[in-house]
Amino acid sequence: MPEQVGVVMAEVAADMRDGLLALAVGARLQVMTAMMDADVMRVAGPKGKHNPTGSPSGTVMTAGR
Repeated sequence: MPEQVGVVMAEVAADMRDGLLALAVGARLQVMTAMMDADVMRVAGPKGKHNPTGSPSGTVMTAGR
């Protein structure tokens, strides 16, 4: 395989890795949002009709943050 093709393939592989990472992070955020929305609905009730006896807030870590 010519050296130029090897370099291009390495760039394609790096782009694919970056794209897969972005896809994984985006999917994780969508799942976490759906889970949190379900928890909010369960604890506080429908939006605009909040349950005044809901539980206190919490925190979630993702990607080390």
